[in-house]
Amino acid sequence: MCDEKSRVMELVKKNGRALRCAAEAVRGDKEVVLAAVRQNGRALQYASEELKADREVVLEAVKQNWIALGYAAKEMRNDDEIMFAAVKQDGTAVQYYKRNPKTDWFSQNFPDKILEEVNSQDCFNALSAAKPYRYSTNNDYGNYLSFRNKFKPKEMPDRSLESMKSWDREKTLEAVKVYGPALGWANETFRSDREMVLAAVKRDGMALKHADEALRADKEVVLAAVKSSGYAIGYADERLRADREVVLAAMKQAADAFASAGEELRSDRETVLAAVKRRGSLLRLASEELRADKEIVLVAVKQEGMALQYACKDLLADREIVLTAIASDCNSWKLLTDELATDREVLMELAKKSYIYTRGLYNPFNPVFLCPETDNARKAGYSDKDIVIELAKNGACAWGDVCEELRKNKEFILSLLSEVEAVVQNSDEEVLIDAINFMSEQMLEIIGESIAEDKEIKLAEDNLKNAIKMKELSSDDVAETPEVPAEDSEKWKDRDFVLDAVKRDGNLLEYAEDFQDDDEIALAAVRQNGMALRFANTELSDGFLDKELVLEAVKQNGMALQYADERLRADKQVVLAAVKQNPDAVDLVHHCLKNDKEVWLTAVSNGKPVGVLLNINRRVALVQDIDLLGAEVDYHKRYNESVELLSDK
Repeated sequence: MCDEKSRVMELVKKNGRALRCAAEAVRGDKEVVLAAVRQNGRALQYASEELKADREVVLEAVKQNWIALGYAAKEMRNDDEIMFAAVKQDGTAVQYYKRNPKTDWFSQNFPDKILEEVNSQDCFNALSAAKPYRYSTNNDYGNYLSFRNKFKPKEMPDRSLESMKSWDREKTLEAVKVYGPALGWANETFRSDREMVLAAVKRDGMALKHADEALRADKEVVLAAVKSSGYAIGYADERLRADREVVLAAMKQAADAFASAGEELRSDRETVLAAVKRRGSLLRLASEELRADKEIVLVAVKQEGMALQYACKDLLADREIVLTAIASDCNSWKLLTDELATDREVLMELAKKSYIYTRGLYNPFNPVFLCPETDNARKAGYSDKDIVIELAKNGACAWGDVCEELRKNKEFILSLLSEVEAVVQNSDEEVLIDAINFMSEQMLEIIGESIAEDKEIKLAEDNLKNAIKMKELSSDDVAETPEVPAEDSEKWKDRDFVLDAVKRDGNLLEYAEDFQDDDEIALAAVRQNGMALRFANTELSDGFLDKELVLEAVKQNGMALQYADERLRADKQVVLAAVKQNPDAVDLVHHCLKNDKEVWLTAVSNGKPVGVLLNINRRVALVQDIDLLGAEVDYHKRYNESVELLSDK
C-alpha cells in the first residue's frame, strides 16, 4: 500500500487527474487527494465521498479551479470562504450558494463581499438563466424579482437615434464620429455645420447624402467622403463629379465609383486607365475613342477577360489582346471571330485553362459546352499533338475526340504517357491523378491493338500505373487516418485508443460510450471538432455541463453553443467566445442575453447585421444603438477593403 501511495503521489503532483487511476483506498487518502487538487482542482471528482465533504480539501480544490465546487458535497456550498474563493474566479458560481430545497433562497443574506464581487463582474444574466427562484419553497416569481434586485446588471444608457433631434451639438458630434449616417437623424441645423459634416463623412462617406447642398459642393468635404466610401461620389455636386482628383480618390476606395463620374472624364485617358486597372468591365463606360485604344483595352482584359466585349470590334481580331483575355478568363473565347476561334495559339491557351473539365463553360474542350460553334475548334485542337498532351496533363483530354492519325502514332503515345507520368509524380491532387488514370485506360482501349501490344508502350503504361499506385500508397497514410472499428468493438473500451481517435476526429466520441464522461477525452474531442460536444457527458454534480469543456468547444466552433445547457448559453464568457468564432451563434444564446450590447457588438464586429435584431425581439432602441451601427460600418469597411485588395491582385 505504501508503494502504491508513493507512486500515485508522484503522479498527481505532475497531473492531478492521475487520481482517477488510483485504487479506491488511495483516493480516500487525504494527503494524496490534497496533492492532486492543488495541481488540478477538478481532480476532486475522483476523490472519495468522504473527502468531497472535507472543508480543507474542497477549499484547496476550489482555489485552484472554481469548477471543483460542482464536485463537492452540497453542504460545502454553505461555507462563505469556499464560496468567495469560487465567485472571485467566476461570479456565476454564486448560483450554488446554499442551494438547499428546504431553505428559501431569497431569505438568505448574502455576505457583503460575495455581493460586491458578483456585482463587480456584472453576471446577473447568467444567474437569471439558472432560474434560482426555482429553489424557493414556493417558486414565487416575486422572490425571483427580489433576487434580481440583489444582483443588478449595469445600466445601459438609452442611445436610440430617434431622440437625436433633441441632442445638443456636443453629443451629436460624438455620435457622428462613431456612426456617420447618424447625421440623418440629427437636428437639421447640424447638417450645414461644416465640422459636424466633416466628422460624419470621415467616419462613413455615405453620410454625405445627409449634408447640406452647399457642403456637398465643398471639395474638402467631398474628398473626405470619397476617401471613406468611394460610392459617396454619387451624392457630390455635379461639378465635383467631373473633378479628376475627386474621381481618382473615389476609385481608389471603390473602383465602381467611376460609374458616377462626369461624362467628360469618360474621355479622359488617365482616368479611364486608372478605372480599368481596378476593374476591367469599367471599359464599358469609356468613350468610344478610348475603347479603341489598344493599351487601355489590354489593361482591361488582363484584369477581367470578359471586358473584351466592350472593346472596339477591330480589336477583337488582335491576337495579343485575345490571348491576354483568354489567359484571364477563357469564357471570352465566345467573343472571338471565326478565324481566331481556331487559331493554334488561342487553342493552346484554352488547353492550359482546361482542368478536369471544370474551367470555363465556353472552353471548346469542355464537354459541358458541345454545340456546332465548338466543333471546328475542337477538331483543330484534337488534331494537334501538343494541345492534346497539354489537355492530358490537365486530366481534361477526351481520348475519343483525338484524331485517328494521332491514335496510331507510336511516338506520340509514348510522349503522352511519359508527360502524364511526370505530372502524376509531381502532383498530390487525387482528383487529377484519378482523371489521368481513367484517361490512360480509355486511351489504351481505343488505340490500335498493334500499338497497344508494343513492348515500349507496355513499359510506359506500366511506369504510369506504378507512379499512380505509389501516389495512392503515399496518400493512404494509416497514421493520419483514425481507425473506425464497429460500434461494439472492444477497441472502444481501450482508453488510449479512444483518446488517440478523438484527437484525430472529435466526432468519434459518439462510439466511445464508456468514455463520454471522461473530461480529458471530451476536451480532446471538442478541441478537434467543437460539435463533438453533443456526445460529451462530463456533467457536474448538478447536471450542468462543464464550463471549461463548453468554452473549448465554442472556441473551435461557435455553433456548438446549441449543445450547451441553459446556464452556459447565458454565460457571457462562453457566449462571447462562441459569437467571436461564429457571429451566427448569437441566435443560440439564452433569452437573457438577446439584448446584451456587448454580445451584439462582438457579433456585428464579425459580420452579423444589426438589422437581424429586428427579427429577434423588435428592440428598435438596440437596433439604432450608435456603437452597434458603428461596428457594422467598421466590419463592412474591412470587408470591402479585403475585396478590393483581392481584385487588385
